[in-house]
Amino acid sequence: MNSNNNNVIPAGLNAISKSQGYLVRLSLASFDFTCCLSVNQAQVLTLAQDSSWWQRGENLLLFGPSGVGKTHLASGISRSLIELGIKVKFTCATILVQQLQQLLANLQLPQLLAKLELV
Repeated sequence: MNSNNNNVIPAGLNAISKSQGYLVRLSLASFDFTCCLSVNQAQVLTLAQDSSWWQRGENLLLFGPSGVGKTHLASGISRSLIELGIKVKFTCATILVQQLQQLLANLQLPQLLAKLELV
């Protein structure tokens, strides 16, 4: 990983990200934890480095007002998990809800739910 520019994606991670339909650009190294004191840095780094929560089938949902760094944190944690060889689904809630509503209307919801279980 290029330590001088945290937005540069290593070639292997770039290929993995593109193949999964998203591009993880932000890393935790570039997140300024001093700007958001309510974010527990140790807890975030543990989520990124210890995949036991993922192995138990748990999800990670981030909530908060606009502009506090939720997307940056989710992207950084996703990037770290991909580097550990874990497949992740990175999306925002509004897009996921729209997809679910459309598939429900088209009677295709069970197929999506089965696909999401594989991620």
